[in-house]
Amino acid sequence: MSNARDCQARRGGIRYRPAAGGRTACVHTPNVSGLATGRLVPALLEQRQRPGGGVAVPGVLRRRGLPEVPRRP
Repeated sequence: MSNARDCQARRGGIRYRPAAGGRTACVHTPNVSGLATGRLVPALLEQRQRPGGGVAVPGVLRRRGLPEVPRRP
């Protein structure tokens, strides 16, 4: 198993506050478990499919350059 340290946590904004109090810190994540990279596409296809066959892409992803409703080839 590899350790991505806090790289992915910083990118994803995943933080925790120590039990003793104090400042928040980024968690350390193993592999790529901090971000849902491999699970994103299946989840979109399952949950956001439209009757005509397209997929409604959430606004946050459209702002990243994805089209509103991808078409079948």
